[in-house]
Amino acid sequence: YKLGIEQRPGLLSEKKNPQSALINENFPIESNTAEGVVKAKDDDGKTVQLWLGGIPPHVWQYYGVNSRLTLPTGEQLILKSRSGLTAKAQIYSQEHSKSLQVGQLVQEAVRVLPRNINITVALDSGLERIERVDATSAFAAITRMINIASADQGADYVFGKVENVPSRYGLFSLSGELINNTSGEIGEAVKVAVQRLTPKFSTLLAAKLWRLTENEGSSRLPVKASLEMMNKISPRVVMQRQTWRNLSGETTTNKAFTTPGTVVPTVPVGSRMQYRVENLSDRPIYLMLVGLNNTRSAIAFYPWQMSPEASVSDTKPDLQEIVIPPGQTLKFPQNDTTFGWLLPTRALFCEHQLILSTSPFTDTLAALVTARYPTADQQPIISLVNTLEVAQALLQDLHNGTKAKAEINGTTTDSYVLNVNNWASLNFSFQVA
Repeated sequence: YKLGIEQRPGLLSEKKNPQSALINENFPIESNTAEGVVKAKDDDGKTVQLWLGGIPPHVWQYYGVNSRLTLPTGEQLILKSRSGLTAKAQIYSQEHSKSLQVGQLVQEAVRVLPRNINITVALDSGLERIERVDATSAFAAITRMINIASADQGADYVFGKVENVPSRYGLFSLSGELINNTSGEIGEAVKVAVQRLTPKFSTLLAAKLWRLTENEGSSRLPVKASLEMMNKISPRVVMQRQTWRNLSGETTTNKAFTTPGTVVPTVPVGSRMQYRVENLSDRPIYLMLVGLNNTRSAIAFYPWQMSPEASVSDTKPDLQEIVIPPGQTLKFPQNDTTFGWLLPTRALFCEHQLILSTSPFTDTLAALVTARYPTADQQPIISLVNTLEVAQALLQDLHNGTKAKAEINGTTTDSYVLNVNNWASLNFSFQVA
């Protein structure tokens, strides 16, 4: 769904209603206490070979050198290279190298991500030679944001012709499905099509960046969040997410879960929704929400508050940090008269990234301020205008809140350095129908 793929594979099963079963009910995960395992110890005693299949695949693609992982003993390993799902890591302290054993589990501690991340686009094989030349030339003009995929390189999206319409171009998922609102007019030139899609690429790149913060499994910031549908009686939980570990690295007993019986929950159009976030830590945490729907339009939570001194005609709100004290619960969005936000009256797939941090979102709020303000009668979860600037500010804020930057030499200028103790990023994806 996140990649624009709407296929619904069936599960061959003898159960009477196999489609309602969660995938992990049929293929249970025995342990979620680690991101990887030590596969071998090199002869020099200074480096180890790791298998890191527990890191989300879209994150692993950009997992940077000098990322850190910890052993059960607390010893740190520094990532030096990676290939496929395997990596080579250096033992941080040689004093404890003798205690390191093959088979030991490793957990993520510090995530290093490059700052120069782009959207990778493949050119469809159905394009004629002149169309490919024109497309390559047009994409070269926006190189700060786009890479053209080579034969041996994976892509995020495919640029090609709309089926049965020779001179009409659009953007497709890797499965070949046309992404909503990306097709142009009949007779459109290739270069014009690329120029038309440039704002869309900015939004797609922003979503790619904030997805790289996802760390439900490795975060050591204990939080729990629920997406609820409001009604006249009591809120109904649609889905729930929870971080799995505490500061000591131990796995919590309450695992993250969605509503039983559904992989992607469905919510009726026009429903009023609300998030409930519990701070289970001993520190105050700050909150931000961004998202994307299947029309590739971005949204954000604008934490605005009208100033009491403002005149009736002055509807420009003040954006303020949303802080949840230790042990407290916050429901948002809500104000004096309204709880939650109203879903649209058309079918959509929605993907929200709820990001929590022990440090303020100073740069993010500054980026939101430069965009179009919501007014007093608008919902605080509304369209995001300067999407890429906000996404980059989000990563910068998480980077600024990391205490380990000074220890990781040579990476802070060209990379984001994120410590799992300081942030949690939870993904909520649901269908509006």
